[in-house]
Amino acid sequence: RQHGRRLQQNLTRNLLISPDVNHILAKTVFCALDLERTNCPEDGAWTNWGPWGECHGTCGQTGLRHRYRTCTNPTPSRNGEFCSGPSSESKLCRLNGCTVSQYREASQCNDFRLEQFEVLDSVHALYPSLATRCVEAECHYEIVERVLGDDADEYWNALHCVKHNSGCPEYGGWSSWTIYSDCTAYCGQGHHVQCRTCTNPVPVSEKYGCRGENCSFSPCSGSKCDIMLHGHWNEWSPWSECSVSCGQGLQERRRTCVHGKQSSVEPFMPHSHEHTSPLPLCYNYMRNKRNLDAVIISRDVCTGPYKELRPCYIAECPVDGEWSEWEPWSQCSTECSLGMQSRSRACSSPPPMYGGETCVGPVTWIRHCFNAPCLEVDHGSAFFRGDGALNYYKTSYPTRLLHLYIRFKPSGKRGELMRRESGPCLKKRECTFVKLYLSAGHVVLRATVGVCPLVLATYRPITIGTWTKVLVTVSNSGAALRIDDSESYYRGQFNCWVASPNFDGVMTVGQDFRGEISNLVVNYVPRYLKAGNASRDHQQLIMGHVKINLAPFSAFNVFYNEGEGEEKILSLDNMIFAPCLKKTTSWTIKLVVKTENQDGALMVIKDYYRAKYLILMFEPYRVVVQLEDGICFMEVYHLVEHHVGEWMLINIDYDQDASIGLGVNGGPRKEMVASITDTTISCVDNIMIGDVAHLLSESHPTT
Repeated sequence: RQHGRRLQQNLTRNLLISPDVNHILAKTVFCALDLERTNCPEDGAWTNWGPWGECHGTCGQTGLRHRYRTCTNPTPSRNGEFCSGPSSESKLCRLNGCTVSQYREASQCNDFRLEQFEVLDSVHALYPSLATRCVEAECHYEIVERVLGDDADEYWNALHCVKHNSGCPEYGGWSSWTIYSDCTAYCGQGHHVQCRTCTNPVPVSEKYGCRGENCSFSPCSGSKCDIMLHGHWNEWSPWSECSVSCGQGLQERRRTCVHGKQSSVEPFMPHSHEHTSPLPLCYNYMRNKRNLDAVIISRDVCTGPYKELRPCYIAECPVDGEWSEWEPWSQCSTECSLGMQSRSRACSSPPPMYGGETCVGPVTWIRHCFNAPCLEVDHGSAFFRGDGALNYYKTSYPTRLLHLYIRFKPSGKRGELMRRESGPCLKKRECTFVKLYLSAGHVVLRATVGVCPLVLATYRPITIGTWTKVLVTVSNSGAALRIDDSESYYRGQFNCWVASPNFDGVMTVGQDFRGEISNLVVNYVPRYLKAGNASRDHQQLIMGHVKINLAPFSAFNVFYNEGEGEEKILSLDNMIFAPCLKKTTSWTIKLVVKTENQDGALMVIKDYYRAKYLILMFEPYRVVVQLEDGICFMEVYHLVEHHVGEWMLINIDYDQDASIGLGVNGGPRKEMVASITDTTISCVDNIMIGDVAHLLSESHPTT
């Protein structure tokens, strides 16, 4: 305590800032170091999560539900920090399918969907069960085909149009214009022609046909007069057959220039103007027009078009059906664990018409799905607000070992997690005291046996607002402290010799602590966190002649929230060591994983042969199992749409034929194709799961 006062004086003397800021900073430091406890800054803490709200979204689709919490437990005061972390959470949920009336209302502003609704109505008048089975729920094409037979396609296409706005009838669209044809005249006026067809897309009926002309004619002048001989056109030929066997085409007819001598037409003229010789070619016709009663043609030349074109139309061409886009995947049949989902498509883009071929391939695609693991609801957790505690009886049975496991989520940086003391003792050397607490966010273990003290503290503070696991072992040889299943321990010894300590004693949990405690295990016996949550017989554990009270004998200002099983989810920031499988000839490993990154290794099994590893890894769009022997490797993989932020069920199996298989989300088992002579894998030590990247880097040293 004297050391603390000197530290206070030094801190105050060295904080050379404005008086107000100086006071705030000094107060914060003193309180963080537990040198002062009155009027300390009080950080805000979250309330318990509220219940999940209703599922919101569009009917028949995947929706979202939300839950909220507030930073009012307590509200930050005296310059305390606001809560860290989100105030709301969301998760996917399933919405019931739309009703027939809801689909009808959604179709009112779309003529195509409304027309297709009439198709559904006509069928439902005869088969009303299809409205419930296929409109308000999801059905497969096989069911429709079984009921409607040859009329199934029309109903199925209408169903997709109404429910998913997919494969609906469309107005016909024009194709691109063809290039202009050659001019139909060698000399003089003719025309070009270009055409287009109503096939992009093909209309399902004349009602939806293209608007506008299918062929365009434009004038042109022939530029080959020099090759034209004197003569005159004969009669036009009959129109040819249409250029196509179906659909839109062209017909043409032609004429030819019949060659002959130059001729002239003698005009009829008054006798006073008669000439006894032909008029000269340079005769001014316009000037003397009034004196002429006939047109003079000096010679015949074939000018104008030599052929004519006109559109023609034969019977509709057969149109082969094409698939619409796949509709979105249906909701998974289960909210957790393995389920089924499907998606369908329709042969309606366009449908087969005029004798065209129908679509080839599956109408419906069914696959396994996995939304999340099913987490059993357990007893929940005890919630402390800084002014509550749980008190447990001593067992009255001496124990020289204290083994403690506690899982908690703090909302503040200080407070007792557990205090255990022997109570009144006749001799001081027989007194024991063990305290596990938070100080400035660090986990501290303080133990005293008689006059021999021991203190352990973590180097780094834990993260406020996240679940933390602490394992403590205390015996006469010292103590060990482990955080979150870390590979390393904090270890220490008493500063003097301890003979035969007795760590049995009255236990207090949660004094001055703010946060949640979900698990408490003392000497391998789980303790209840709530008094009176079972019959008295079930609250006691009899071990030989010892009767252990599992529940606290008193609890004040402690609140409880129903657990959702989320505490069973393990973070993979550290390493998890699972024991090797006892059966080496065949085994199966099941993992339920939600990844945070696109790529990385998750699991390593090391073989007795030092350079041989079986590795589970993730890549963009792939889940991969790889077997390496230091020289070669082989792999088996599954393609996935995405895996980041989504739960996946992964099965890895091995049989006595040295066959390694991989399955994802209940999908088919894929087998590793052997390319290494020895494909056996025998686990040594442990199966390592989590942050295994350093193991791989050690096995693949860089040069």
